[in-house]
Amino acid sequence: MPVRLIAHAKINLHLDVVGKMPDGFHAIRTVFQSVALGDEVCVQEREGRIRVVMVPRLNIRQQDNLAYQAARSLLHLRRADLDAGQPGLGSSSRRKTRGAEIEIRKRIPMGAGLGGGSADAAGALAGVGKLMGVPRGLLKQLAANLGADVPACLAGGTQFGFGRGDRLVRMTPAPATRVVLAVPEMGISTAWAYRELRSKAVKPDRIPADEESAERFESLIQNGQWKDLCYNAFEKPIFRKYPNLRSLKRGMLRHGAQAALMTGSGSGLFAIPEDVGAEKHLLGWLDQQPGLRIIKTRFVKRGIGFLKD
Repeated sequence: MPVRLIAHAKINLHLDVVGKMPDGFHAIRTVFQSVALGDEVCVQEREGRIRVVMVPRLNIRQQDNLAYQAARSLLHLRRADLDAGQPGLGSSSRRKTRGAEIEIRKRIPMGAGLGGGSADAAGALAGVGKLMGVPRGLLKQLAANLGADVPACLAGGTQFGFGRGDRLVRMTPAPATRVVLAVPEMGISTAWAYRELRSKAVKPDRIPADEESAERFESLIQNGQWKDLCYNAFEKPIFRKYPNLRSLKRGMLRHGAQAALMTGSGSGLFAIPEDVGAEKHLLGWLDQQPGLRIIKTRFVKRGIGFLKD
């Protein structure tokens, strides 16, 4: 029986890069928020191999697709590892004959800072994991090995992330909130964006990543203090190179948004309207701007939503 689900996009309500860790990864402090926009994922068993079908088709090799990597990490587990809830390292007892077909109907724009690839990986983990009866705790471990945003996309809702962003503290879900996404046609290299920050080296024990930070951000969210919460360290270098994005943000703030921010390393921006009337005004203004994909959405409390037949 196929497993069908929605893998939700994420936005970053706050994103600060605090330095570079000894392992070469950047240490961040962020607030992830899932939104209703999502890709539809259908997973079913098949023998022999893993096949990922993207609709519409993307110019990406199967092996480079995060959803493929997620399915492979599960299907190559040893039976004993499943029983113990731990990832397997050996190969003698891997279940090589088991495979999966994963169809992903893309709705999340790629390269926009919305976690599209990470959401698909989380969806593949959740779908294949449900077919195999894999414990949730094991899925979380595998998610962290796939990418920094994958754990947040799997967990969903409102999460404080630190370290690479893969270490999470669950926060009280944000109140129901309308969001407007504005996604330019251009894409931005995340690697380039990090290089532009020129982050200083930091020791792991000096990375600000405690529950007090989560509590402070949680208070701002629950009180609707979006202006005080919304910050993205990537805006400065990216807006310097792409002034059209700065103009877009300023325009959103002038036309009904109480807060606007670039998500991730861009190029997508989101706006939180003052109210329904302000949202209508904002959408009207955005409709007049060329080269934008405009999406109305809202906050949701989960990253993966299973669908009933």
